[in-house]
Amino acid sequence: MADRWFPAAQVVRAPVGGRMEGPGHVRAVVWHTSESSPDADPAAIARYVIGQSSEYHLIWRPTDGKIVQLIAADEAARSLRNDGWYRTNRVGSVRIQICVVGRAQDAPLTRSPLAGWDRLRAWLRSWNVPEVDARDDSRSRARWAQSGHSTHRSAPGNDHTDPGSINFDLLFGQVPTPTGDDDMIIIRQGTKSPILIHGSATTVLEKASAESMEKAGVPSCKVTADDYQRFKAQ
Repeated sequence: MADRWFPAAQVVRAPVGGRMEGPGHVRAVVWHTSESSPDADPAAIARYVIGQSSEYHLIWRPTDGKIVQLIAADEAARSLRNDGWYRTNRVGSVRIQICVVGRAQDAPLTRSPLAGWDRLRAWLRSWNVPEVDARDDSRSRARWAQSGHSTHRSAPGNDHTDPGSINFDLLFGQVPTPTGDDDMIIIRQGTKSPILIHGSATTVLEKASAESMEKAGVPSCKVTADDYQRFKAQ
């Protein structure tokens, strides 16, 4: 059975945690941003949202991987407004709501180091949340009642637009790779040294060299820490 509480998370327990209302096959994640400095303390954010009665399940700071949990994974958060009688927080059997410390305009799910993402990803997968894009800018109830990863921007009856841009290829490891001997791509991960993949060869680059190659048209992509180590070991 999956852990209801994320291992090693700091717990700032909210005084709520409602019952999920189904459908039973729906398992989802909803992404938010705190609209604060990326260095803000997740525990302080937790205390603030508890005071506002708008709790998430988790608050994750991707600059260093710190996570605070407020509500057990199989209970309902309450960080979303209802859409009339339609209780957006309770749709599905699991709807894990995660607040990323940072601002939507800075796209932390695309541009931050994503520290701790590998462990968080494994925990979400243990809850059988499929790694698919379930966003819908029309805020459709039908789309909301589907499994996958969605956002506050997609929630029926809500008007927030967080968490900004999401690079699902980065989060889920769908990494483009060279197919021919002359193909090249630069792999990046957080603050680590860029890696050039040229056919079957890999080379660790100086950052200035990587930037020069990118300006010359060599494509690049960000990867998870696991994928970075895999490419580096090739």
